[in-house]
Amino acid sequence: MRLDSSTFPCKSQGLADNSAATVRGGVYRVAMRSRGVFLMLSSVILTACGGGHSSGSRSPDPQALIRAVMSSAAGMAVGIEQLFPKQPVSTPCVIRGGGPGLRVRGACASRVKTIGDGSSVVSFVETWDGRTFHGPGSTAKPGLSHTWEFHVDSSRQVTSSRSFGDFPPQSVK
Repeated sequence: MRLDSSTFPCKSQGLADNSAATVRGGVYRVAMRSRGVFLMLSSVILTACGGGHSSGSRSPDPQALIRAVMSSAAGMAVGIEQLFPKQPVSTPCVIRGGGPGLRVRGACASRVKTIGDGSSVVSFVETWDGRTFHGPGSTAKPGLSHTWEFHVDSSRQVTSSRSFGDFPPQSVK
Protein backbone atom coordinates (compact mmCIF):
# COMPACT_ATOMS: atom_id res chain seq x y z
CA MET A 1 0.00 0.00 0.00
CA ARG A 2 1.36 3.38 -0.99
CA LEU A 3 0.73 6.27 1.34
CA ASP A 4 0.00 9.72 0.05
CA SER A 5 -1.60 12.83 1.47
CA SER A 6 -5.10 11.51 0.84
CA THR A 7 -4.44 8.23 2.66
CA PHE A 8 -2.54 9.67 5.60
CA PRO A 9 -2.43 13.45 5.85
CA CYS A 10 0.90 13.85 7.62
CA LYS A 11 1.29 17.54 6.93
CA SER A 12 -1.84 18.26 8.92
CA GLN A 13 -0.26 16.36 11.86
CA GLY A 14 2.88 18.49 11.76
CA LEU A 15 5.17 16.03 9.95
CA ALA A 16 7.49 17.40 7.28
CA ASP A 17 6.40 14.95 4.58
CA ASN A 18 4.61 11.67 4.03
CA SER A 19 7.85 9.67 3.72
CA ALA A 20 8.16 9.35 7.52
CA ALA A 21 4.76 7.72 7.87
CA THR A 22 4.15 3.99 7.57
CA VAL A 23 1.01 1.91 7.45
CA ARG A 24 -1.35 2.57 10.39
CA GLY A 25 0.86 5.24 11.94
CA GLY A 26 3.84 2.95 12.67
CA VAL A 27 6.27 5.83 13.25
CA TYR A 28 3.90 7.36 15.78
CA ARG A 29 3.45 3.99 17.52
CA VAL A 30 7.21 3.40 17.68
CA ALA A 31 7.75 6.87 19.16
CA MET A 32 5.01 6.34 21.73
CA ARG A 33 6.29 2.84 22.55
CA SER A 34 9.80 4.26 23.06
CA ARG A 35 8.36 6.95 25.33
CA GLY A 36 6.49 4.28 27.31
CA VAL A 37 9.64 2.17 27.71
CA PHE A 38 11.58 5.27 28.84
CA LEU A 39 8.90 6.16 31.41
CA MET A 40 8.72 2.58 32.68
CA LEU A 41 12.52 2.32 33.07
CA SER A 42 12.62 5.72 34.78
CA SER A 43 10.02 4.62 37.31
CA VAL A 44 11.89 1.35 37.99
CA ILE A 45 15.14 3.23 38.57
CA LEU A 46 13.47 5.78 40.84
CA THR A 47 11.77 3.04 42.82
CA ALA A 48 15.05 1.15 43.24
CA CYS A 49 16.77 4.32 44.42
CA GLY A 50 14.08 5.22 46.91
CA GLY A 51 12.09 7.43 44.58
CA GLY A 52 14.57 10.24 44.81
CA HIS A 53 13.34 11.11 48.29
CA SER A 54 15.46 10.74 51.39
CA SER A 55 13.61 9.33 54.36
CA GLY A 56 16.41 10.45 56.65
CA SER A 57 16.97 6.94 57.96
CA ARG A 58 20.06 4.97 57.04
CA SER A 59 21.16 1.54 58.04
CA PRO A 60 23.46 1.77 61.03
CA ASP A 61 27.14 1.00 60.45
CA PRO A 62 27.69 -2.58 61.70
CA GLN A 63 31.31 -1.89 62.70
CA ALA A 64 30.26 1.19 64.70
CA LEU A 65 27.63 -0.88 66.52
CA ILE A 66 30.15 -3.62 67.33
CA ARG A 67 32.63 -1.01 68.63
CA ALA A 68 29.87 0.59 70.73
CA VAL A 69 29.12 -2.74 72.41
CA MET A 70 32.80 -3.58 72.91
CA SER A 71 33.41 -0.25 74.65
CA SER A 72 30.25 -0.42 76.77
CA ALA A 73 30.33 -1.45 80.42
CA ALA A 74 28.30 -4.57 79.58
CA GLY A 75 30.68 -5.59 76.78
CA MET A 76 33.82 -4.95 78.80
CA ALA A 77 32.43 -6.92 81.73
CA VAL A 78 32.50 -10.14 79.68
CA GLY A 79 35.71 -9.43 77.74
CA ILE A 80 34.12 -9.22 74.29
CA GLU A 81 36.80 -6.92 72.84
CA GLN A 82 39.73 -9.29 73.45
CA LEU A 83 38.19 -12.27 71.66
CA PHE A 84 35.79 -11.23 68.90
CA PRO A 85 36.32 -9.55 65.52
CA LYS A 86 35.50 -5.84 65.30
CA GLN A 87 33.52 -6.35 62.11
CA PRO A 88 30.63 -8.73 61.26
CA VAL A 89 32.66 -11.82 60.31
CA SER A 90 33.60 -15.20 61.73
CA THR A 91 37.27 -15.94 62.34
CA PRO A 92 39.29 -18.75 63.90
CA CYS A 93 40.16 -17.96 67.50
CA VAL A 94 41.66 -19.41 70.65
CA ILE A 95 39.30 -19.22 73.61
CA ARG A 96 41.27 -18.77 76.80
CA GLY A 97 39.72 -20.50 79.75
CA GLY A 98 39.83 -19.34 83.33
CA GLY A 99 41.70 -22.44 84.45
CA PRO A 100 45.47 -22.83 84.30
CA GLY A 101 46.57 -23.07 80.67
CA LEU A 102 43.11 -23.82 79.28
CA ARG A 103 43.14 -22.94 75.56
CA VAL A 104 40.38 -24.07 73.21
CA ARG A 105 40.50 -23.62 69.44
CA GLY A 106 37.25 -22.44 67.94
CA ALA A 107 35.52 -19.86 65.78
CA CYS A 108 34.47 -16.42 67.01
CA ALA A 109 31.82 -14.44 65.15
CA SER A 110 30.43 -10.94 65.48
CA ARG A 111 26.96 -10.39 64.01
CA VAL A 112 24.64 -7.42 63.66
CA LYS A 113 20.91 -7.53 62.95
CA THR A 114 18.98 -4.30 62.45
CA ILE A 115 15.44 -4.08 63.80
CA GLY A 116 12.75 -1.96 62.15
CA ASP A 117 12.60 0.66 64.91
CA GLY A 118 16.22 1.72 64.32
CA SER A 119 17.68 -0.44 67.07
CA SER A 120 19.97 -3.40 66.52
CA VAL A 121 20.97 -6.70 68.06
CA VAL A 122 24.71 -7.27 68.21
CA SER A 123 25.70 -10.89 68.88
CA PHE A 124 29.05 -12.46 69.66
CA VAL A 125 29.11 -16.22 69.14
CA GLU A 126 31.96 -18.58 69.94
CA THR A 127 31.86 -22.16 68.69
CA TRP A 128 34.24 -24.97 69.63
CA ASP A 129 34.59 -28.73 69.56
CA GLY A 130 33.06 -30.18 72.71
CA ARG A 131 35.45 -33.12 72.53
CA THR A 132 38.21 -30.64 73.41
CA PHE A 133 36.24 -28.89 76.16
CA HIS A 134 32.77 -29.28 77.59
CA GLY A 135 31.51 -27.80 80.80
CA PRO A 136 28.63 -28.77 83.08
CA GLY A 137 25.49 -29.66 81.15
CA SER A 138 27.26 -29.95 77.78
CA THR A 139 28.15 -33.11 75.91
CA ALA A 140 31.47 -34.04 74.30
CA LYS A 141 30.43 -33.36 70.69
CA PRO A 142 31.47 -30.95 67.93
CA GLY A 143 29.67 -27.63 67.54
CA LEU A 144 29.21 -26.39 71.09
CA SER A 145 28.58 -22.65 71.23
CA HIS A 146 27.86 -19.74 73.49
CA THR A 147 26.28 -16.40 72.52
CA TRP A 148 26.42 -12.96 74.12
CA GLU A 149 23.63 -10.77 72.75
CA PHE A 150 23.31 -7.00 73.20
CA HIS A 151 20.37 -4.80 72.24
CA VAL A 152 21.54 -1.39 71.03
CA ASP A 153 19.24 1.62 70.52
CA SER A 154 19.47 4.04 67.59
CA SER A 155 21.90 6.25 69.56
CA ARG A 156 24.28 3.25 69.96
CA GLN A 157 23.59 2.74 73.66
CA VAL A 158 23.35 -0.81 75.02
CA THR A 159 19.87 -1.17 76.49
CA SER A 160 19.95 -4.84 77.50
CA SER A 161 22.05 -7.96 77.21
CA ARG A 162 21.85 -11.68 77.74
CA SER A 163 24.00 -14.74 77.21
CA PHE A 164 22.95 -18.27 76.40
CA GLY A 165 24.22 -21.58 75.09
CA ASP A 166 26.81 -24.09 76.25
CA PHE A 167 29.09 -23.42 79.20
CA PRO A 168 31.94 -21.32 77.70
CA PRO A 169 35.61 -22.13 78.37
CA GLN A 170 36.33 -18.65 79.78
CA SER A 171 33.82 -19.29 82.58
CA VAL A 172 36.08 -21.93 84.12
CA LYS A 173 37.45 -20.54 87.41
